Amino acid sequence: MRHHLALFPAFLACVAAGGAWAQDDIWTRKTLLDSPGGPKQELAAKGVDLGFDVTQFVQGLSGSGKGWPSGGKADLRFRLDGQKLGTWAGFFVTGHAEYNYGSSANQDAAGLNIIAVNTALAFPSLNSSMISLLFTQAFSPTTTLTVGLFNMFDVAARRPLAGGGGIDTFWNLAMAAPITNITPAYIYGASFNTKVDGIGSFGLFIYDPRDAQNLNVIRNLFSDGAVYSATASFPITIAGLNGNQNLRLAYSTQDGIDLSTLPPGVGNPVGYKTDRWYVQYSFEQFLVQDPNNPTIGWGLFGQFGYSDGNPNAFQKHGFIGLAGNNLMADRQLDRWGVGYYSYQLSDALRTPCPSSTSSTPTWASRLSTTGRSRRGSA
Repeated sequence: MRHHLALFPAFLACVAAGGAWAQDDIWTRKTLLDSPGGPKQELAAKGVDLGFDVTQFVQGLSGSGKGWPSGGKADLRFRLDGQKLGTWAGFFVTGHAEYNYGSSANQDAAGLNIIAVNTALAFPSLNSSMISLLFTQAFSPTTTLTVGLFNMFDVAARRPLAGGGGIDTFWNLAMAAPITNITPAYIYGASFNTKVDGIGSFGLFIYDPRDAQNLNVIRNLFSDGAVYSATASFPITIAGLNGNQNLRLAYSTQDGIDLSTLPPGVGNPVGYKTDRWYVQYSFEQFLVQDPNNPTIGWGLFGQFGYSDGNPNAFQKHGFIGLAGNNLMADRQLDRWGVGYYSYQLSDALRTPCPSSTSSTPTWASRLSTTGRSRRGSA
């Protein structure tokens, strides 16, 4: 759930600025400074769109006896409109700087779950901060090319019902940003997207398969191969309610460890495979929509993925659930959701080790609900 905190510096700015924009109802604004005629809107009109969020998490594991770890995430986002700033039409620069602080339940759950229970505080994973930067050229209202360093949680957050990037809706990584083992959290690449009226939208994404948190990636782009990802999204309307059906195909040329050669030993050296692939189907379908704002409502969502299982550690996964907005008057920005996910490890990893009587778990599955956090936005 998202709450509007009266952050002291922003509050002083509001008081100092005065004017008609400050006379509206502060409790119905999307963010603290998001008001008609306010400073945020005036700056955006000049080509600089800024947003700043601070989200505080308090989350514990039932029966763990380890208390309730508390940590937070600060996000600074900006979007520069090239035409408004004096360059040329259709050119945009988008950035996202993030910083994590405090502790989280991920540390307590490390020995119990291979999937992070709090996405926002699990990433960035190598350092406490990360910056992504994208350059976009729109050739028409329906066709764009974007290059740069992508934050894939921002991409996952765009889903109308289940989206949120691990902050606004589901916290668990399995639901917030599904694990594919072919797309790292941060990647360098280029994305070409186009829409065809009456049919749908299509995209081609080519990116370096390595995690861009490692600075060596930018120094040697595509030295370990490339991933080619094609997507297709088709709008579906049922009984006047919006929805979409999505397909994704991905192929990577990156070498990976042949999981069938694990664990290594005498006469059993580690082997390697030269490529991997992944296919995915997902959908979202509104069951209830606000007649005045079709982006507000709640409905059904799901995703199902399958991979070669070697060198991809996950053979297949799937989840399904209900999520959306609170439709009560003046509380439509509140989010809720409930879902069930299931992940199956590669067949190659489910063979008992010679030195152990136990085997790797076949499935990781769990009921997941959206979390509750304290968040301040400007």
